[in-house]
Amino acid sequence: MLAAWVVVFLVNLPVPVMFGNLLTEGNARLGMMMGTILLGLIGGIICQRSYRICLALNSGGLVVALTQFVAIPQFIAGSIGLLVSTTLGLADVNFDAGRDEMTLWGGGFVTTIVTGALLMGLALGIGLVFQLLGLGRDRLNRIEKPSIPE
Repeated sequence: MLAAWVVVFLVNLPVPVMFGNLLTEGNARLGMMMGTILLGLIGGIICQRSYRICLALNSGGLVVALTQFVAIPQFIAGSIGLLVSTTLGLADVNFDAGRDEMTLWGGGFVTTIVTGALLMGLALGIGLVFQLLGLGRDRLNRIEKPSIPE
């Protein structure tokens, strides 16, 4: 499941990274990279701790990856991330997403963490709904209820 997480995580990166690169430069890109690595590690730790949550995160993550073709969730999450960064004063003083580029390390980091956490939360929610609907239940039952030899 950890390998599946890595694939799902990488498949979800193109649109957020593209938007992030348009809005950042210098230290903010370094912050964006560090935030991305941290989010990937957090997902990996989650996958090693709970098969059920990992399955939900991966299955929902595939759905979120498909939304990149219209990128509405990514745009909303990124906008919220930018709002948090500017509210906390971590973006440049005169930062305007339409004209300026973010250059502060903290702004890139916080924007990335907030954006990624929102998208991972969306993926987890979708995956848990799949589990409630019974999708993938056979896989969960095989893993969580191992057969006991008689």
